[in-house]
Amino acid sequence: MKLKLLVVGAAVLGLLAATPPQDKKTGGGDPMAMFSGAAKYLKPGPNHEWLAQFIGEWDSTLRMTMGPGMPPMESHGTSTVRWLMEGRWLIREGEIQMMGMPVHNVTLMGYDNFKQKYVSTTVDSFQTCIQPSEGFRDQAGTSLHLYGPLDEYLTGENDKPVRYTWRVISPDKHVLELHDLAIGLENTKVVEVEFNRKK
Repeated sequence: MKLKLLVVGAAVLGLLAATPPQDKKTGGGDPMAMFSGAAKYLKPGPNHEWLAQFIGEWDSTLRMTMGPGMPPMESHGTSTVRWLMEGRWLIREGEIQMMGMPVHNVTLMGYDNFKQKYVSTTVDSFQTCIQPSEGFRDQAGTSLHLYGPLDEYLTGENDKPVRYTWRVISPDKHVLELHDLAIGLENTKVVEVEFNRKK
């Protein structure tokens, strides 16, 4: 019994020690003051504005590398990009042929002010998985590099590290590359999707 009381007492002291004292300057414990401190994370900004260049109607060409020395498999489709949440979240909905089957895909993309990262996730009618990723723009501001896990059904690998690179070529053209980082440092691109704005 004494041992139980000792353990409970130590736990309570630990909680008290971990609880910061109320500070009137920072408004500790005041919900309105706490909310005002977090407000900067809630407003869209320049990183969200950068995403607007993807809005529109696009023709897409997918090129997939099947193996060393083999010509890439090519298929065609279309996609539409619009604001899902005005100035915050983009939604891209596309249709493309994969192995002779029509595939519907949906990608959400935005910028997380708190994480200070671009974030994205994709689902499609071909698979049962979800493909999350997050990352940064390069210094030139023309490419976006997102990193995430990808399952490889053919090899049985789970959560392979991959990189999605969005390259802005012009206002009317951008390219998505998928890089398999398990390959090594060179020749890692296994999929490329070219998007050209519809005239």
